[in-house]
Amino acid sequence: NSEQEASTLQPVIENRICAFNELSNMRKNFSHPMFVYAHLIMPHGPYIFDSKGDIVYNRALSDEEIPPAYLAQLQYTDIKIQEIVEELLDSEPTPIIIIQSDHGVRFQVDEKVDPLKHSFLNFGAYYFPDKELDKDEYSVITPVNTFRMLFNEYFGTDYELLENRSFLRMDIESFNRYEVDNSTKFYDVTDF
Repeated sequence: NSEQEASTLQPVIENRICAFNELSNMRKNFSHPMFVYAHLIMPHGPYIFDSKGDIVYNRALSDEEIPPAYLAQLQYTDIKIQEIVEELLDSEPTPIIIIQSDHGVRFQVDEKVDPLKHSFLNFGAYYFPDKELDKDEYSVITPVNTFRMLFNEYFGTDYELLENRSFLRMDIESFNRYEVDNSTKFYDVTDF
């Protein structure tokens, strides 16, 4: 029933709202330099926000219902991240901002379609104040090079950048069920 779903999801809802609020207030609460790592489990399921941030209690969703629910929660996530970035950019000193996903979107549209064609690479956005990144040197940045690039640009290190490659870990046969067993493979999706 929906009351039971609501009570089960309440800690998840509170956690996500708290994370957004704390990130917005971080610069107000501390005056010294800091490193903040926030792992926001959004737009990842459960899909509990619509595109405007209203809470929706979704029961188990069918394969057809997941993409629109994901999109709505992604739209709300984008709004909140933009608000946080704008607040950060208005603060002094202007911070370094790195936003990246831990994995890309993974949808299988139907069982006859190769899920690799509906999987996407990690998202990455970087703001380095007072630095102009060389587009030739950093034409593609995968997470393996994020902190190498940061340390080289700001801390005078000379870390070698590693080859930018991306892999998708999955078992093609059980993609929709997210099962992992001995048939799990790593697919190089760098050129997708």
